[in-house]
Amino acid sequence: MGFERTWVSWIMSCVSTVTYKVLLNGRSHGFIKRERGIRQCDPLSPFLFILCAEALVSCLNRSEALGKLHGICLAPPGPAVHHLLFADDSLLMCRASVEEAEELISGSKRKLLNFLQEKLQGRLRGYYAKALSQGGKEVLIKSVGLALPVYAMSVFKLPIDLFKKLTSAMTEFWWSSGDNKRKIPWVAWQKLCRDKDKGGLGFHDIGKFNQSLLGKQAWRIWKYPNSLLAQILRNRYFKNGDFLGCAMGARPSYAWRSLLHGRELLSQGLVKAIGDGKETRVWGVNWIIDEVPRPLKYRADSTIDLTLHVSDLINQSTGQWETTRVQQVFSQHDAIRVLQLKTNILRRDTWVWGFSKNGEYSSRSGYKFLETLQDLDVPASASLPPLEKQLWSDLWKTKTSPKLRHFFWRALSGALAVKERLRSRGIMMDSTCDTCRAGPESICHVLFTCPKAKEVWERSSIPLPPAGFSTNSTFLNLHYLLSCSKNKSINANIRLSFPWILWHLWKSRNALFFEHIHYDAAAIITKVKEDVDIWFQVEDPTPCFATSSATTQPGDPKWRRPPPNSVKCNIGASWHRGHFTSGASWIVRDQSGLALLSHSRRSYAMVSSPTEAELLSFYWAIESLKNLHFREMIFESSLALAKEALLLPDLFPQFRPLLDAIFSLLQTFESWSFVHISGTGNRIANAIANSVMDFNLFQSYVGSNGPVWLHDLLLDDAASG
Repeated sequence: MGFERTWVSWIMSCVSTVTYKVLLNGRSHGFIKRERGIRQCDPLSPFLFILCAEALVSCLNRSEALGKLHGICLAPPGPAVHHLLFADDSLLMCRASVEEAEELISGSKRKLLNFLQEKLQGRLRGYYAKALSQGGKEVLIKSVGLALPVYAMSVFKLPIDLFKKLTSAMTEFWWSSGDNKRKIPWVAWQKLCRDKDKGGLGFHDIGKFNQSLLGKQAWRIWKYPNSLLAQILRNRYFKNGDFLGCAMGARPSYAWRSLLHGRELLSQGLVKAIGDGKETRVWGVNWIIDEVPRPLKYRADSTIDLTLHVSDLINQSTGQWETTRVQQVFSQHDAIRVLQLKTNILRRDTWVWGFSKNGEYSSRSGYKFLETLQDLDVPASASLPPLEKQLWSDLWKTKTSPKLRHFFWRALSGALAVKERLRSRGIMMDSTCDTCRAGPESICHVLFTCPKAKEVWERSSIPLPPAGFSTNSTFLNLHYLLSCSKNKSINANIRLSFPWILWHLWKSRNALFFEHIHYDAAAIITKVKEDVDIWFQVEDPTPCFATSSATTQPGDPKWRRPPPNSVKCNIGASWHRGHFTSGASWIVRDQSGLALLSHSRRSYAMVSSPTEAELLSFYWAIESLKNLHFREMIFESSLALAKEALLLPDLFPQFRPLLDAIFSLLQTFESWSFVHISGTGNRIANAIANSVMDFNLFQSYVGSNGPVWLHDLLLDDAASG
């Protein structure tokens, strides 16, 4: 490759003089001298690879410049490509005769992509389905089954029949038990692909997953027009147009048609982020988002000016919306939405992806957007009621093993092979319960209303419903048990034991049906207690549902005094979703903990999100302390969203003006620091901020000392600090 001989000798000296020792029990042994160069993972290995790759690329470029090598140019005057490098793979391209050139991609998409089905089936067959629990199968499908076709789906739109085959392979694996017999798919795959809080298992729908991955490629083509691939495609398909608006073109390749499938998703999710508003027309442009990006609606009694720009609604001196004019132009709902948007007259309007915090497209956000579009097509009557959605969510938080959580899911989904469900699938059999011979064997009967089940529940010490368990609703019965599990007045070992009771009731039914073994209620309760004792010996017997209030969590560190000759400012925030209002607060204390210098409370209107509420609190605190002539300050807060925005401002472009203002104010301080603490340590600042929403205290003020109504908490903080 043209390296100088002296350089080559240096490199070979490094490669050929490598020696090793082996560590055994913390001591080095032996002296190993390699005769075949350095090992693969040697730190020197990647440097040698990079050197050789750079030299190879230089040789290729020189040959092209001398006319000895001709790369592939898809459409002049686009760039010619003679090599591609990816990791340790090199692809070289040059001229070839028609006779020698082999067809790289055949016309049959099935033949091209059929390897995906073969690899997926081979991988799933390599695991013993009978030895895996439902929880294990869930992990395997998500980590292996849905990950195998990712690379192919990132480039090509898979044929529909291949979708069906891949889905069929995963469905068969999910419901099979490893005995090579066909099993009943109790729940359709489409329902398994719903979120867990909607009754599904969170599997990916392959069609949506495929489009979301192609959307990522479309985003890169549109976002980075100077990349090599974007230049090649532009010269081939849209020389004089825009990627988002171009047609398919003549003789499109399979990859290009697949890319347009991803562009379809991308186009629906783009929204115009308003900066100065000069490049965005008011009408006909998607610049607000409800569930999906959409143009705005005008007032019925207003005059429509089709040439109106968003900048005409912004006060160019203050950078704020002209409130009166906005309310005159738009409908009431849309006027509120517009006034919540943050403008920045120092920045241009830009198109961004509307379903991520940083405005960048990701396959994850694209998939969620496709699910949102699907939900919008579902009638409101078909959506889950809030109570049922909460039950599904609580089910997956239950403190028990994954196997039992999946058992609950099957019970609620009607996926247990009781006689009544088998008859509904066309299997003719007597549906009478084998245990009591008194009624049809349904899921609810086996787990709750069979005489033996009733006796087990009575022996369990769990408080039973006053009117007894429902005879036909497993949903209501599980909802009651989950509610009891949150009642901390009941002993934890009792209120959290219901998963094992349900599980052993089901096992006793199967023992009688398949093995003709009868277990009485006493034996079942004994087994339940054994399993519960073992579980709580291994697991921490804390409540199975996390509290939403950070200020009441035990063990959180309390407020600490600042170092000598320092002052500390604690910042709090609250936000009301329904009214789009927020409360802000701060309080300053010195090293004594009792010498309270000042505190403040303020309310804000038209606050669009919790993140904005927290950032406004930070801005108010910093601005106030600057005006009070503080020059050194320790800022403390439990506001996690503001912390993330301050550390990673590029991920929050919609709040960039506010973040820039915060950073500008901080430059006026001689020294400052931010500390993120627990809710307990920040409880006083949070309480002041919450008082705005809780007691409708919208009057803003800055006061000396601390609030009288928090006197006891202030004393407690001072004593513990």
